[in-house]
This record gives sequence, structure tokens and C-alpha cells, in this order.
Amino acid sequence: MTAAPHFPDDVPPPPPVHQYMARAVANALETNAPDDVFVNGRTSVMTSAGTELIPDVTVLRLDRADRTPAFPEDVLLVIEVGSSGSRGKDYSEAGIPLYWVIDPLPGRVTFTGFELGADGAYRRGRTHVGLVSRERPWPVLLDLDAWTARRDQVRSRGR
Repeated sequence: MTAAPHFPDDVPPPPPVHQYMARAVANALETNAPDDVFVNGRTSVMTSAGTELIPDVTVLRLDRADRTPAFPEDVLLVIEVGSSGSRGKDYSEAGIPLYWVIDPLPGRVTFTGFELGADGAYRRGRTHVGLVSRERPWPVLLDLDAWTARRDQVRSRGR
């Protein structure tokens, strides 16, 4: 019998600016979301036998949004806030069609999108700054400059 995965309660949450970016991208996705999807924050996603990852934002099929962990076939898009994008291989191997990385660390917040190819590997799009318009999974507008300004407000007041 396999033991259930353990997520320690003492793991600290990400910094507030990280959480802000995750909420901002989730809010942008919600704006035009079709009725048959569910945009959620940190959702456990089973990527392979016994391995669960928790992306910052997960877009699920509505009829599968009431269970945890989510299975790859239930997931349309995962979003990570961070600079590495190191989980892409895990998500591509699981067959998740879209993977976005929002990087809050450079001078300006950046967006990089990855789309699953027929060979099961992600195709990396170019890295964007400013106002970003995406057509998949549905039309979405991301105002990275506004997110950068808010991040910078936090940084300037914290000094």
C-alpha cells in the first residue's frame, strides 16, 4: 500500500507579492472564462504515480473541479509565479496543454507561455513584458506593467 503524500503544515506561504501575482493572473483569467471551466489557486495536480505538484493557479474542467488531487486530463492550464519555470518538464510529461510562467523578479514582470506539441514537449513562446494578449485557453489580457508598478510600490515602502 502506498502512503499518501504529505504536505507539512509548517511550510510557509509564498511572499505577498508572489501571492498578488497569482491572484492577478487568476482574476484576468476569470474575466472571460467560459462557463465550463474553473479557475483556482493552489490545487494539487497529480503529474505521475505518487507525485503531486501545486501550481500557483490551475484551470480545470468544471465537471472535475470538485476533487483533489486533480488529474492531468482535468487540467487545461497551470501557472507558476517564479523565475525558473523548472516544473515545465513535469507538466509536459503529464500532458497538460498549457503552462505559463509569470516572473516577478526582473526589472519588469515577464510572461512566458508554453504550449504542448504533438511530440509531448512544450514549445516555448517568447517572453513578454507590458500588456500581453493571449488567445488560449480563451482571450485573456494580462497587464504586466500594472503588476510591475504594484510590486515596485511594495518594494519601495519596505525599505
